[in-house]
Order: sequence, then structure tokens, then C-alpha cells
Amino acid sequence: MAETELRALIRERLQSAVIPRAPADKTFGGFGDGKPCDCCGEDIAQDQFRFNVEFASGCRLTAHRACLELWMDESLAPYQDAAELRRGPRRTWRRPA
Repeated sequence: MAETELRALIRERLQSAVIPRAPADKTFGGFGDGKPCDCCGEDIAQDQFRFNVEFASGCRLTAHRACLELWMDESLAPYQDAAELRRGPRRTWRRPA
């Protein structure tokens, strides 16, 4: 799956709450066991690396590495945008003459 398609799928799953939009509490890694990735829906083969993400709510996310990276980008994007809005435009400090 192309990155743009995968990113769109992850955004859709985040908006419909199929996958969580919350900071991870714990992250573990290991080799796949044939179970599907929560982000893309494809099986994670035994020769692929798999991440398990746990959240404080008890929810879990299982993902390929590439899927996890895109999930992190997309799930944190609203928080980053909000931080920029609170912070306002960047100002350059100039030393008084």
C-alpha cells in the first residue's frame, strides 16, 4: 500500500475511533505472529517486526513499523496544531540597540 493511501486509511480509522488517538503508555516490539495490523488490516508475517502499543485506558494497538510511524504522525497532529495555535506566531528576538 502506498504511503498516501495508508495515511488516508489511518486518518479514517482515527476519525471513526477504530484506532485510538491517545499518547501511548507502553510500547513493545517483536516479530509478527500472523495477526492483522490495526492500522492497515494486513497480516503481520513472522518475518516482519510488530509493535504492540498499550494505552492507559487498557486499549491495545498492534502495527507494522511503518504503520506505527504514520499512526504517531496522524494521532499527534491535532495536538501539535493546537500547541502552535496557543503559542502564536514565532517571533524573532532582537537585542536592543
